[in-house]
Amino acid sequence: FKSIDKGMNWTFASWNSNIKTVSAIKVDPNNADVVFAGDGGQVYKTNDGGENWDVILSEGGLGVNDISINPKNNQLIFAGTNLGLYRSENGGVDWTKVMQEKIWDIEVQYGQEDNIFILMSNENEVKTEFWKSTDQGLNFSKKENGWYSSDDPARVNGGARMTVTPADVDRIYVILIGASKPGDNGYIGVYRSMDAGESWELTDPPIGGPYDDGHNNLATLSNTNTLQQGYYNLSIAASHDNADDLLVGAL
Repeated sequence: FKSIDKGMNWTFASWNSNIKTVSAIKVDPNNADVVFAGDGGQVYKTNDGGENWDVILSEGGLGVNDISINPKNNQLIFAGTNLGLYRSENGGVDWTKVMQEKIWDIEVQYGQEDNIFILMSNENEVKTEFWKSTDQGLNFSKKENGWYSSDDPARVNGGARMTVTPADVDRIYVILIGASKPGDNGYIGVYRSMDAGESWELTDPPIGGPYDDGHNNLATLSNTNTLQQGYYNLSIAASHDNADDLLVGAL
């Protein structure tokens, strides 16, 4: 759907396409008529504000989790999917897979647009990892100084989301969900980096539970509620004016 009055009214914007359940969407920061959207198997692009859509990436089981456009070069597009990280240098015409593992989220560092951050699933270690590129996504290296770790046999990797902010271009927040041990109910913790991902600290210890009024479970409605839908409803955002202001949405 599309709104041209700040969300007061909406019109159906994908009537002329086969887009199914939209799982990722990104508007070109330099041209609002150019929009990318992803669903379970394809990435779509419109050049006319949603009147017409073209399939630009298609693969069975793709599962698009995030789409990123480099604001310094809007031809440089990334798609984070269940099948890996895809990179395009020509606005989505051609794609190269640069990472093979499931990608949960992608961010570009403000003011340092060569730096690309991704959250990637490590199925062998049963956790989500933070990886950083300093060459526009051609190569990535894992950053794990202070990062989450668990070797408990009951650990669960539920995914993660991250956010960056122009109020502090070196700051990154990541919320990890799943379980670090028996008794955890969806929420592992919020990690913060103050140096563009080189090192990390847990903002609200301990890792996972036990949860109480001083250590809330951010993946549920309350600390005693057993319902949590994990990554399905997960979001995180830092204020563009005050990097200390953080919003987390989950259920």
